[in-house]
Amino acid sequence: LHVDTPRVAELFAAADLALGAGGGAALERCCLGLPTLALVVAENQAAGMARLAATGAARVLPLGEDRAATAAALAAAADLRAWDAVRVGVLGKSGSLTTLLKELGKVAPELRRERGAALNRLKDELAAAIEQDGYDAWRTVLR
Repeated sequence: LHVDTPRVAELFAAADLALGAGGGAALERCCLGLPTLALVVAENQAAGMARLAATGAARVLPLGEDRAATAAALAAAADLRAWDAVRVGVLGKSGSLTTLLKELGKVAPELRRERGAALNRLKDELAAAIEQDGYDAWRTVLR
């Protein structure tokens, strides 16, 4: 995971697959022919990402895929440290879902309520899944 790195071009050139937001970097990834899984994190990204997806240049992940990705990461977490990394990666200060919630103010006002409600439902679902998985892991350790 790389955040705000000065080595973007080097990382893009060496990568086989990228996961990122649907902003300007999505076009840079296309220019390099880098397959991309993208999240639309602001309303102004939706139309451009839809066009990129229609041409096969990127795959746009709907919010619901966060559920599947989180479930897969929890299933792969071999210990409590790995579980905590999943928790922080989703719900932490710079977590994927936290970032989407922070970007909600950039969504068009007429879409904000619906998007906010969907994000809050997703947050509740993921937090419950993470909490249950952590509880199960602790029970296993304490046995």
